[in-house]
Amino acid sequence: MTSMAQSGAKGHIVHMPHPSELDLAGYNHFSGPIPKSLRNCTSLFRVRLEWNQLTGNISEDFGLYPNLNYMDLSHNDLYGELTWKWRGFHNLTSLKLSNNNITGEIPSELGKATGLQVIDLSSNLLKGTIPKELGS
Repeated sequence: MTSMAQSGAKGHIVHMPHPSELDLAGYNHFSGPIPKSLRNCTSLFRVRLEWNQLTGNISEDFGLYPNLNYMDLSHNDLYGELTWKWRGFHNLTSLKLSNNNITGEIPSELGKATGLQVIDLSSNLLKGTIPKELGS
């Protein structure tokens, strides 16, 4: 596990070895892009990067994480669109992406994450309707 939650740390996240849990949440001052090395961490099951100043394209900078069950990237400066690849998160129970600059529509593929119990996409630049697949 890699954790620096609420440590007040600041700077850039340069490189992440292959953690299974990543917790850099809570009023740290990490800024800059999401490290490209995070894209290949297929063992990740929990990611908490909320309340930082991280930047990057959410559709390009994140990979497929088959074991992921919790992701909170809220309150950063992430942009881009949610894409079809989010359907690969079969174990995902909580997805929090609020207060970013995410655009486009909510993909119906999110409804294929059958364990999803919490989803927060508020305060982004999304358009369109909520897919019916998320309500079933």
